[in-house]
Parts: sequence; C-alpha cells; structure tokens
Amino acid sequence: MTASENTRRLLLAQKKTYPNMQLQDLFKFIYQSAFGCEHLISDPSAMVSYIQKEAETMTPHDGPVVEPLDGDYVRVYLDVLSQGVSAQALGEAFTRSAVHVEEGPARLAEMLQVLQSLTEEGLMGFTPQQLEEALQDWRAAGMGAVHHSPIYEETYRPAYRLVRKDFLKDLGLSSPSTDGC
Repeated sequence: MTASENTRRLLLAQKKTYPNMQLQDLFKFIYQSAFGCEHLISDPSAMVSYIQKEAETMTPHDGPVVEPLDGDYVRVYLDVLSQGVSAQALGEAFTRSAVHVEEGPARLAEMLQVLQSLTEEGLMGFTPQQLEEALQDWRAAGMGAVHHSPIYEETYRPAYRLVRKDFLKDLGLSSPSTDGC
C-alpha cells in the first residue's frame, strides 16, 4: 500500500469514527501524523502530574486505547492508566517521543493533497471551498499545531498523548491494526 493510499484510508476512518469532526480536527490529525509531539514538551518534569490530573477528570474513551496516526506516532488514550500503565511510563514515552521530524513538512503537504482529493470526491463532508478557506486561514496562522474544535472536544472528550510506535512495547501495548479502518 502506498503512503497516499494509507493516508486516504486513515482519513476516511477518522471521519467515520468521529463524524462530528471539523476541518480543524482533520488538520490536527494530519499535523500530528507529520510532526508527532515535537511541539508539546515544555516541562518534562511536570508531565507525570499533568497526566495524572487530566486522567482524574477525563471521560473514558469509547474506542481502542491506541489509535493510529498516519506515520510513526499513535494516540494513546489516558484510559491505559486504568489498565496498568503508569502515568510515569506514559509520561516518559511521551517525552521520549518529542523529537524533531525532518520530513514533517513534506509529509504534511502529501497528506493535505490526499485530503483535498477526498474532499473533491465528496467523501469528507466538506466542500472544496470550505477546505480551501480553512487552509488559507491555517496557512495565514503559520500551519502550526492546532487544537481540536469545540464540537470535537464536547462530543468526544479526547484525552490522549502522542507516542512513537517504537515505545508502545515499553508500555505493554501493541500497535493498532489499521487493516480494518
């Protein structure tokens, strides 16, 4: 399977899994797939307590605890803490995952092309004009990391950390199957 075919499959799976997602949420998925969590670690020493605090107030996730992104990263939902993974281990895996990704800009561009194709085919629930307007806004803002949309936050209550697939074994987790997406 080519990278574009995999991107296509994963974007369609995201839309199916999260039907209320907005373009902003697709941009977040694409950004996380291209760059992982390199932008997120400002204070590694506070990571464990932050994870523990967030886990205390989160709503349990309705799907698998490990969700694939399109690349070397996955979303690990904080539900893993109730399954025996420690906040310390998750925090360490998250921190170790925060590395600079050289090929990130090229991957981002490739994935956006796939999103544009899917949108033109009418498969994403947005018009090409809506996508172009949202892309213009994102470009004007520097195409950096974005937050989930308020609708996504309210509907799905995401509580996860990005982790490189390489570190899942350290957490006692396995990489998610993407065959059935």
